Amino acid sequence: MASNYLQLDAISKMPVSEQVFPFISYSVGATWFSSPDFASVWRFSVTLGGGAEFFITDKIGILVRACLLLPMQFADVGGWCGIGIGGSGCGLSSNGYSVITQGDFTGGLIFKLGK
Repeated sequence: MASNYLQLDAISKMPVSEQVFPFISYSVGATWFSSPDFASVWRFSVTLGGGAEFFITDKIGILVRACLLLPMQFADVGGWCGIGIGGSGCGLSSNGYSVITQGDFTGGLIFKLGK
């Protein structure tokens, strides 16, 4: 079975020096599971990750990153309204879980171009 992730990602860097930049990343999107033996399925998915950039020189660095890939399965959605002693109110809730949890480890070289 193939797992294909289509995500919109955000990265938040927290520099500790001019050579080291740790970061966290998070994304939302969709996952497409396909197999020749079963029907294809799309799922909403999120990822959570972290890593760091280490610069050896001003223009060359190394990237390391680890990420959890979480396709979601939603179980139900509920709503409620009520009147009580403190007043009235309404709300919605949803229940979801990850059917399969996958991991991703990435490493690479960084080349800065320009100034």
